[in-house]
Amino acid sequence: MKNKIIIKKGQKFQINKEIYLPLEIINDLDTALTNNPPNFSFKKAFAYFLLNLIAVRNNANKDYTDYNESYVPLYSKILESYYYGYKKYIKYLCDNNILEKRNYSTSKATSNSFRFKNPVKYHNQLCYEKIELEDLSKFKNIQIVHSFDGKIQKCSHLVKWFYEGLEINCEGVYNDYCKEKNYNKKLFAVLHSQKIKNKEFWFTRNFESDRRLHSPITNLPKKIRKHLRFKGDKLESVDIKCSQPFFLIYFIEEVYKEIVEERKKNYTIMFENILQIEKIIFSKDFVSEYSQLKNAILHDDLYSFLGEKLYPDTIIELKRNEFIGCRQNKYRTIVSYNNPRELMKKTILRFLYVNTNNNRYLTEDEIDFRLIESNFPYFSLLLKVFKKNDHKRLSKILQNIESHCILDYVTKELSLQYPEMPLFTIHDSVITTESWNKKVNLKLQMERLIYNYTGLKPQLVTEQF
Repeated sequence: MKNKIIIKKGQKFQINKEIYLPLEIINDLDTALTNNPPNFSFKKAFAYFLLNLIAVRNNANKDYTDYNESYVPLYSKILESYYYGYKKYIKYLCDNNILEKRNYSTSKATSNSFRFKNPVKYHNQLCYEKIELEDLSKFKNIQIVHSFDGKIQKCSHLVKWFYEGLEINCEGVYNDYCKEKNYNKKLFAVLHSQKIKNKEFWFTRNFESDRRLHSPITNLPKKIRKHLRFKGDKLESVDIKCSQPFFLIYFIEEVYKEIVEERKKNYTIMFENILQIEKIIFSKDFVSEYSQLKNAILHDDLYSFLGEKLYPDTIIELKRNEFIGCRQNKYRTIVSYNNPRELMKKTILRFLYVNTNNNRYLTEDEIDFRLIESNFPYFSLLLKVFKKNDHKRLSKILQNIESHCILDYVTKELSLQYPEMPLFTIHDSVITTESWNKKVNLKLQMERLIYNYTGLKPQLVTEQF
C-alpha cells in the first residue's frame, strides 16, 4: 500500500458511546436480521459501528458529482484491530444488500472499498436515531468514551467547547442545500450537520504527521459554517493571511539563524545538504528574490503580487487541467477559478507541496510552475533542496510549525488569559463568539501572540461565519 497503516501494539481506539444513523439503515438491518439471521455470533453494536464508518466517510470528498465515484476504503489492519472477525459482518451486510463492495487493487495499491447500496434512501432525510455502542467495550482494543476530553490530542482547552454549547441549525442547512444538484454536497451537508446537532464529535491529531487538530468543523464549507452558533451567539474567526507562506518565511529565517549560530532548532528537521542551503541563502540573488516575497507576504497581498509578476502583460487563463480527489478516487478534470488571485493561491500551495525535483510535474498544464521558477530561480532552488529525498518533508514542517504556534501556544495563552472565552480552530484560524471577539479584540491578541512566537507581524483577517 502507498499509505502504510501502522498499528501500535496495545493501541486503544476511542469510540463515541453514542452515534446517530439514518433510520432507514437501522430498519434495513433489522429486516435482514429477521429474514436472514446470521450464522455467527452477531453483535448489532459492531454492525452499527461499521455502518457509521461508511456513513461518515462515504462523502468525504464533497466535490464528486456522482455517488458512484465515492467508495470508502476500509483498511483491514485497522478493522482487525477493532475485531478480528470483522469480515463476517462485512460479508453479511453485502449479502443482504445494505453495502456493496469494490475489491482491492494491487496495481493501484488500494484497499477494499464500500458504499451503501441505496444512498439516496439512507441520506436524503432528516430522520436519525441514537444508537448506544456500550457493548463494544467488551472488545479488547476499543475504548468507549461518552465525550472526548482532548487529552490525547493535547487540546483539552479547545475540545471542551464542542460539548459546552456548539449548536447548528439543521433546518437552515437543509433549506440551503435542498435544491443542490450535486448529490454528494447535499449528502455531506445533511449528514454532518445532524452529527454536530447530536454532539457526535470526533477529534484527531497525528503527531507523526501534520499535528493539526481535525474536528467536525475543520472541513465544513462556509455555506454550512454560517449556521453554527455557540449558545445562540454567532461565531467569528481570525485567520492568518497567506498562512503557509507566512510560516515558510519564519522557517527560512530560523534556518538562517541556525546556520549563523550553529545550533539545533526545536521544530525543524536538520537537512543533510546544509552546505548547499547555506550557499543559496547567503547569495545576493536569493536575498533579492526573498525580500520581494517576504514583503508581499507580510505587507502586501502575495497572490495578487504573483499574478502581476508572472503575467505582467497577458490575461491569466483561469482554467486548469488538474487532479482532484485522493487515492483510488483521484482523477483529472478541468478546474475553473473565479479570479487570478484564487488561481495563484492554489498554485503556490501546490508548488510548496509537490515534488518539484522531478521534472514530470512540468507538464503542459503546469505553466504557472514554469513561470515561478523563471521569475524566482534561487527561491525555487531552495525549495527543491528542502524537498530533496522527501518532497513531503517541507509541507510537514510548515504544518508542524503552524499547529504548534496556534494550538500549543496562541490558543493556550488565550485560554489562560480568558478562561470563559469559547475557542475553536480550523488550522490557522482561531474562532470565538461575536460577543467575546468584541470584548477582547481577538485579532489584536493573536497579532501579539504570533509575533511573540515568530518575531514576525502577521496579516490577520476577521470573518463572520
